[in-house]
Amino acid sequence: MEVVRLMARWLKLSLFCLLNGTIGVIILLSPIGPEFERVTGLSTMFKIRGAVETPERVAVAAINGQTGQDLGLAPLPRDWPRSIHGDLINRLTELGAAAIVFDIHFGKEKVEEHDSVLVEATRNSKKVVVVERLTGKMQPLRGKNGETTGVVWIESVLPPFKQLAEAAKGIGTFTLPKNDSSVYDFITFKQSADKKPTLPSLALQLLSEPAQEKWDAYLRSADVPDDLLVPDSSTFTEGHELGDHMARLKRYLDDMPTAVAKPLNFDEQDKLSQFDVKLLVALKGLYFGSNERYLNFYGPPGSIKNIPYQNILKPSGGVNNAALESIRGSVIFVGYSDLFDPGQLDRFHTIYTNKYGVDLAGVEIAATSFANLLNDEAVTPLGPGASVLFVFLWGVLLTALLSLASATKSVPVAILLLASYGVTCQYLFGTHNLWLPAATPILIQAPLAFAIGIMGQYLFERRRGAQFSDAIRQYVPDSVVNDLVQGGFDPAQANKVVYSVCLATDMAGFSSIAEGMAPGELATFLNDYFDAMAAPLHDHGVDVTEFRADAIMCAWTGSEDDPNVRLKSIKAALDSREAIERFKATNPLLRSGGLRVGLEAGDVYVGHAGGGGQFAYSIVGDAANTASRLEGLNKHLGTTIITSSAVVKGQDDWLLVRPMGEFQLKGKADALSVVEIIGEKNHVSSADWQLVELFSKGLEEFNLGHWQLAKDNFEELLKVFRDDRASQLYVDLCNNYMKGGRLPEFPNIVVMDSK
Repeated sequence: MEVVRLMARWLKLSLFCLLNGTIGVIILLSPIGPEFERVTGLSTMFKIRGAVETPERVAVAAINGQTGQDLGLAPLPRDWPRSIHGDLINRLTELGAAAIVFDIHFGKEKVEEHDSVLVEATRNSKKVVVVERLTGKMQPLRGKNGETTGVVWIESVLPPFKQLAEAAKGIGTFTLPKNDSSVYDFITFKQSADKKPTLPSLALQLLSEPAQEKWDAYLRSADVPDDLLVPDSSTFTEGHELGDHMARLKRYLDDMPTAVAKPLNFDEQDKLSQFDVKLLVALKGLYFGSNERYLNFYGPPGSIKNIPYQNILKPSGGVNNAALESIRGSVIFVGYSDLFDPGQLDRFHTIYTNKYGVDLAGVEIAATSFANLLNDEAVTPLGPGASVLFVFLWGVLLTALLSLASATKSVPVAILLLASYGVTCQYLFGTHNLWLPAATPILIQAPLAFAIGIMGQYLFERRRGAQFSDAIRQYVPDSVVNDLVQGGFDPAQANKVVYSVCLATDMAGFSSIAEGMAPGELATFLNDYFDAMAAPLHDHGVDVTEFRADAIMCAWTGSEDDPNVRLKSIKAALDSREAIERFKATNPLLRSGGLRVGLEAGDVYVGHAGGGGQFAYSIVGDAANTASRLEGLNKHLGTTIITSSAVVKGQDDWLLVRPMGEFQLKGKADALSVVEIIGEKNHVSSADWQLVELFSKGLEEFNLGHWQLAKDNFEELLKVFRDDRASQLYVDLCNNYMKGGRLPEFPNIVVMDSK
């Protein structure tokens, strides 16, 4: 038998270990998994890492809120003459920019004189890349009869105007996937656009022209045909040609499984500079890598060097010459970037959106993407297969650790393991840009493993205690058994003041029943009655039960913040009402009687009370007294279950109650907000809803002091519910108040002179 129990325990443990591992895998593979890891895991790693060193060879020519004013132009860039951008190109070319990338869309021709300056500067520079706008929308599919049969996503390309497109060295899009309303990744080759390169990819290709010969040799060693190699850009006559050649090469490498990224080998005769080697590594990563990469942000807005547009065109004595000198050999991205304006154009929410609401500008994200490609710094997530395997094994092993070893040993080890893994994740992210799953293992699987392990050990110890207590329960009371199981019996420790919900019941008509019965017969009847009543109380986990003649006083103890304490008492009251109806069906003596229930919440003393060596485990306190008074109030209101409003707090989603008003009970100094518990909303009748609605209208008028309106409402209710004593009580009060005599100090409070 012991072997069977041991095998069963090991089987349960194995199932729970596998369950935790499987839950982690399901979360990781579900639609919410990547979002959870990005928003919680990746964002946290960025925040802990903080800003890093500004990358070289890239800068932003930033159009900000001062640019128009400083240049004597209109505030909005769309109203500027395009010749100003031609002047910028000439200036950047003069300063030695390696490539100039415009994240400004020049869609239609405007003033020919100004356009021609821009076109001529673009052609002469031979290093300008311009953006073409990509728009998308859902398009309904129609059937023969015009009905919608589905939807399709349609994308449209808006190129720059024709003369500029012909003069540019490259044309590309720059769209950012938005996940969870924030930007986390960027695209190198647009899948839906036949794998056309985006602006950062075009910029890298242009920057890499000095190493193009060595790159072509490398591609030939990877069995790439010569006709797929990207030609010298000086041979291109139109701006789209560079992108077309890059797309052809990318499609080939993606589609051909034989095109393997071989190691880059260099020897002394190649005479390559360190920067040339960097370019070759970057090109290899661009073409052989994924078409979508995770952004490695360098920090908040401005982490990529922002050089004001106007400072490039019109440098003054206050301009930092070092900033202009840094343009030489760099790729310059031109666009809107205001580091102080939360409402700037072309902005995107990222994890580095600052406390003033300033987002990263689209052009700075484009420059960040380029820098990630150039320096091979894009965030690299752990592969899907490795992630799934790790998360599964993590859940299994952590659960096993916390389930098998004692809590004093396993918990410190598990905490150390969690801390070590968190540090490892952060270290690999900060030093190698490697992104390991963190949110799911640490925030989901670890708490689950702790819960399973500690709960399993608790249940095991509890089962051992239950075996002991079952053996002696036949001879001593339950409370003594529990104390013995927990380490010894001390009467003083059994006494406590605790928050409780007290439930008081009384048998209506008991005196009449008792008069006609012999003592022995009455005792049998009461025992049967208490058996019927005790069942629903115990079913809902009552903590203390005290039988007093025909009455019962019981309590559920716990925390005031725990709604389950109140929930269990209410459920018990409702089930007691059903239990008494079943009892009445088999006991003719009680058919004329019934059940009255009162509930109240508050602090009570629970413990041993008595003297002379005789004690009872009792409930003593104001909440118990009030519950008893509320039970008696049922007689005056014609109700079955009434309670203070504190008991039903937080239960209105499932429970239908009737507010009865403010009552000052016999022997009580303060008024109490009283409600009647009707029943569960899913089980009550339409008449119950009508009763609550009509009564609430009358009570509202009564509380406002509108005695005639209140009386009218209650009398209207009595036409439908003739036996509603509560309404009749309020009608009598209204009549009394309307006699013209002196009203009580608080006329909306019903003062009860009897129990």
